[in-house]
Amino acid sequence: MSDFSRGLRFIRLAASLYVAIAVIYTTNHILSQVRTFARLYMASYDTAAVQQDAEVAVKTSQEMLLWPASPLLPEHTSARATDEIRMSEDIFLSKAFSQSMHPLNVIPYYYRASRTFEQNDITITTLVTFNRFKVFSELVTRYQGPISATVHDKPSAIHALLDALHDLYTSTPAMSTYVDIHLVLTPFDRQLNTWRNAARLFARTEFVMMLDVDFAICTDFRSAIRASLDAKIGQILKEGHAALVMPAFE
Repeated sequence: MSDFSRGLRFIRLAASLYVAIAVIYTTNHILSQVRTFARLYMASYDTAAVQQDAEVAVKTSQEMLLWPASPLLPEHTSARATDEIRMSEDIFLSKAFSQSMHPLNVIPYYYRASRTFEQNDITITTLVTFNRFKVFSELVTRYQGPISATVHDKPSAIHALLDALHDLYTSTPAMSTYVDIHLVLTPFDRQLNTWRNAARLFARTEFVMMLDVDFAICTDFRSAIRASLDAKIGQILKEGHAALVMPAFE
């Protein structure tokens, strides 16, 4: 191989190496700018979301939950059966939903039913999104019993949601009588188990029925079940050894 060929080959190799280094440097610079922009965007989104959440949550974030001390107190304790255990609502909710994806803001009883329910009643627990308000209204009108509903939306859409929810609650007479509404604000789309668990956790009766909001109530199963609570099947239900599965016909 001549000296000229070797020199030309070296020049080509050096040029290829230079191009490769330039591509790597340029790509890394672009990716660095993208990462910086993404961090700034997420920071601004989180700040806006926290501010919007705070506007909605201000009515509940400082509340305290009270539990009476157990009447079966050990002899060596100085506590009395009338003493109350105090815990902030924020701490309780953070533990109750510790396995869920965060950020997550749960606001129990954003709307609270005016009626007082018996403990052996049956609360329908369900989850509702913005586009299912119409069928939710139909469910409430048909059931005429306690309902615990989780309403979910993203923090960025909270104002439109609250306006629509207010219109729904005030335009359906049975809503304010029978329905407890719990808000769940999170940027994630499909935490279905978290939403269902919130509705079940805040149900105010001993028995609950998990129901998809799209299902229509076509039989008076509530009265039939309550009438059988003193029978054998009712005793098994009370002991927590059985669950009833309702066939879906409509």
